Amino acid sequence: MSPADRLRQSVRAAVPHLLDLGDASERPAPQAWSPAETIGHLIDSAVNNHGRFVRAVGGGGLTFEGYDQEGWVEAGRYRDADWTDLVMLWQLYNEQLAHVIDGISDDLLDEPHADHSIRQLYGSTSLVPGAPATLRTLVEDYTDHLRHHLVIIDPALIDA
Repeated sequence: MSPADRLRQSVRAAVPHLLDLGDASERPAPQAWSPAETIGHLIDSAVNNHGRFVRAVGGGGLTFEGYDQEGWVEAGRYRDADWTDLVMLWQLYNEQLAHVIDGISDDLLDEPHADHSIRQLYGSTSLVPGAPATLRTLVEDYTDHLRHHLVIIDPALIDA
């Protein structure tokens, strides 16, 4: 399955289940994100990775700065957002990312880069420390990150 199709499948499988959740603003523990904050974090991740994908396609390499995830979630006020709107925004943004990914050639996806920050961004376990990385690795790690957070909300959100 292509990286774009895997992203689409993960998102499309989760949306109906997300929309069926009860109170998405309730935190399961005081220091844990609510489902609304988790989906908000995934929107923030989509925004940041969109820029990374576009810069990589434009020849910018695979070295990127991280971002203050907690600060972004707090500033986004996702617990106060309309849940359906939040889920739809998350779905549509990821559909656009899949569209962007579809337009990247296999040659560009698989070009190795010795200098990269992918392990630091995602704690990628798919890369040996010091090994080159590819844009495909970044794209696949993005989808793995998305799926990791969906499982935290509810393991049933992940497709079979």
